[in-house]
Amino acid sequence: MLRVLFSPRWIGMTLLAIAWAAVSVLAAHWQWTRYEDKAAAAHAIEAHYTAEPVPFASVLPSPAALLGESQQWTRVSVTGRYDAQHTFVVRNRSQSTGVGYEVLVPLDTPGGVVFVDRGWVGNAAAANILPTIPPPASGEVTVTGWLRSPESDVDRSLPQGQLATVDTVTAAAQLGRTAYQPYLVMGGEQPAATTPLTALDPPSTDLGPHQGYSVQWALFTLFGFVFVGLGVRNELRAGRAAAEEAGEITPVPARPKKVRIWDEEDE
Repeated sequence: MLRVLFSPRWIGMTLLAIAWAAVSVLAAHWQWTRYEDKAAAAHAIEAHYTAEPVPFASVLPSPAALLGESQQWTRVSVTGRYDAQHTFVVRNRSQSTGVGYEVLVPLDTPGGVVFVDRGWVGNAAAANILPTIPPPASGEVTVTGWLRSPESDVDRSLPQGQLATVDTVTAAAQLGRTAYQPYLVMGGEQPAATTPLTALDPPSTDLGPHQGYSVQWALFTLFGFVFVGLGVRNELRAGRAAAEEAGEITPVPARPKKVRIWDEEDE
């Protein structure tokens, strides 16, 4: 068996099996990491989404503060005044009702600017025309909502006031003022705007298929070695059959059939 296994052909096949196993391990690890990320996100949503709101400053005491993974979707309330003249729109945002824009408005608070995602508006009749955006309430407003970390900048060149993602770093740079990086997804406000925007869809807690895919890829690590084992066994059997036919070795006699009691009774 070792002579066959260490032949150039099966050495190459074994190396391929090892390479396949390595790829499968990496894929299984990536899928498991995706599962853990989604599980952590779902846990944060379940822990915070319907909780009683806490003061904004108790979670983010200064504009330099960032959100930890377990703090995502923390429900908070904050009081300030909207700077509606510097409203930002985030393009190509999907909702259950269609595709449009999310509306990001700076809220001036004693600690600094907080960007509030006030909701969604549908696309206008033409792609080069922005939809009409109802203004927020003027004067002092108390906003209740959920904290989220900013999205990554995708480095797209867009007109002033338009964003490709909810990238508060870019928005703050355009605004030219100190602002918190985490933003607030609005759940409600007092006093409310005369014409409210469409509320964003609730976050999903679906974990997806990643855990199952991880298990599948873990099992796939064995396939190459099973293939090599079966191939070596078949080659050994074929070689032995050829040697027996050529008279080079004596065939192994078949094991006599064991007579069972009920077989004797049938006779």
